[in-house]
Amino acid sequence: MADRNVLYVTTKFAVVGLSESLRLAVAGHGVDVSVICPGPVDTGIVENTRSLEAGVALRDDLVPGVEAFLRSGPGIDEVGEMVVAAVEAGRPWISTGYDLRPHRERQTAALLESL
Repeated sequence: MADRNVLYVTTKFAVVGLSESLRLAVAGHGVDVSVICPGPVDTGIVENTRSLEAGVALRDDLVPGVEAFLRSGPGIDEVGEMVVAAVEAGRPWISTGYDLRPHRERQTAALLESL
């Protein structure tokens, strides 16, 4: 089955590449660049979207799963603290959840295997 998120994933990959390249380009000027790779964040976005008067259509069959996934992550204040701490530490990558860890471990292992 083809990945239906090809364009979404491609744009995210481009942002990571841009951030990494920009970090190298401006490093000599005392500027740091970080890329945020967020996991689920408990923002209340579904409830807030439903309250809009714009008549945004949500697929009711997907809402419970999406809400549960987002609630499994840290709240917005905790994410804000994570981001501030990472920026202050000069970290190039800021991850707000552990859901990407298994994927990144496989990806890193495959990359190292290719060397």
